Amino acid sequence: FEPLMLTGGNSGLLEWEEYVEDTFNPFAMAPAVRLRRSPFRLLDQNAHVIAAHIRGEEDGSELNAMFVADIDMIADLFFQEWSRGDLNVEFDNVTFVLNAVDVLAGEESFLDLRKRRARQRTLERVELQAAEFVRERNSGESEAKQEVEDALAAARESFRKQRERIENDTGLDDRSRARVLDQIAATEERRLQVTEANLERVKNEKIELSKARTQRQIRGIENNMRVFATILPVLPPILIGMLVLGFRQSFERRDISESRRKS
Repeated sequence: FEPLMLTGGNSGLLEWEEYVEDTFNPFAMAPAVRLRRSPFRLLDQNAHVIAAHIRGEEDGSELNAMFVADIDMIADLFFQEWSRGDLNVEFDNVTFVLNAVDVLAGEESFLDLRKRRARQRTLERVELQAAEFVRERNSGESEAKQEVEDALAAARESFRKQRERIENDTGLDDRSRARVLDQIAATEERRLQVTEANLERVKNEKIELSKARTQRQIRGIENNMRVFATILPVLPPILIGMLVLGFRQSFERRDISESRRKS
């Protein structure tokens, strides 16, 4: 099992229920799903394998396969844009697929050639500070989610205790007990829905505020770097010019006679 593609450290896993929400399609008259507006993302600081080269033997047959987590990576769109170059984006999908096919076919003469590409330098300091802000935001979102889960768990525990109290009440017959349980269940269900809606609203507000604060912090770093990038390159020529001017004036004054200098 040889990993070929991995996610970075600022990555995580997202459950299907956290990524989409149930809805209803009036045109198809059937249930449907849609992407959540602000899905909760929890960074686990782990690198997840999303493509691997698997080799081995099983039942006497040799296994040699490339496994990729997402089949969309060989969609026609990537090949079309790669050949036309209309978008100002360099896709590695086509290169990866070509390398995978060559490796499986036993032809590796073009692998090193396809790896050659211009390396883009990035602002590492900005990225490090931005990553720190993102980690702080993620921590705040985790706390907000945990608060919602704790509050819902407390509400469910309260309903469970009321249910046990009524079930253990010997002064009620079976019909009365069932009626009281139904009333409490309906009341607690409405209360739980209201509580969940309020907590979800508060959680989303905290998440949006955290995102806005993180974006302001990142923009502040970028603006500072932009100012430094504008001012710092100008300083060395100015300093050199001042030194050259000072040395020139010093040499000129040294060559002037004393009598002329006093006059």
